[in-house]
Amino acid sequence: MLAVGALTLAACSSGTSGGSTTNKSSGSGTTSAQKAETTALQAMETYPSFTAPGPALDAKKLPKSTPIVVIDNTPSVGPLQTTSAGVMSAAEAAGFSPKLLNGGANNTPSQDIDLLEQAVNLNPKVVVQVGIITALETAGLNYAKAHHVPVIAVDDNQPAAGQPGEGSGPLMSGTAADDYSGYGKVMAEYVASHGPKNATIGAITSNDIVPSNIIFDTFKSELKTLCPGCTIYTQNVDTADWTTQVTPTVTSLLDAHPGLNYLFPIVDGMAPLVSAGLTNASKSLS
Repeated sequence: MLAVGALTLAACSSGTSGGSTTNKSSGSGTTSAQKAETTALQAMETYPSFTAPGPALDAKKLPKSTPIVVIDNTPSVGPLQTTSAGVMSAAEAAGFSPKLLNGGANNTPSQDIDLLEQAVNLNPKVVVQVGIITALETAGLNYAKAHHVPVIAVDDNQPAAGQPGEGSGPLMSGTAADDYSGYGKVMAEYVASHGPKNATIGAITSNDIVPSNIIFDTFKSELKTLCPGCTIYTQNVDTADWTTQVTPTVTSLLDAHPGLNYLFPIVDGMAPLVSAGLTNASKSLS
């Protein structure tokens, strides 16, 4: 699952001051520090310049019939779907023969392993995995290695030049991902710039997703500096329990802390389940 810092405003209100979880700044107005954070956020909205990480690859020198399999862990998640579509489009533009394998709504590690084995059985030159937690599919990666099929991870871990699999481990041929620490920093800056200065945040984490830990640890570290008066309440839900536990976890967080200003699901794939929890909380508070 792609780990993206998706910050959701918990806008549930009972019509009383005690039940409100809307985002309203306290005090006399926007502070100079908040203005500075807003300026920093606006600067991030511009497209950065691209620097090639290595030598260029001349795709024209590769056989046009080169088979590539792209595995999309959860096609219902927008960022993963867009990434997979981009890989497919680029492969087709280069003249390759790409094939797309789609996962389900919320794939389990065993289902990801099955997808990888299906991909390997197609005898491709390479498999590109989008949004799959490689640390949980060792059996599938060993199967790929035994069949001499290289696997590249997309949106799995923080890229680390010079490390095995560029940070994804010795069973991987490489990795392609963003700077996950940047997600956590942006979320912290958002809270700090919008206030209030004593904001309370509910966070739902998934500790079994490697990048999510980077996002959340950076978020906590940055928020401690930018908003020392802010408080974070955390509940962890591992990926295997999302469908049964995310929605009630949201409800319990709001029941325990009805004045939450923000709700922070660490992974974008949680969003539909979080929305259901917000709806349930809204009904119970109305």
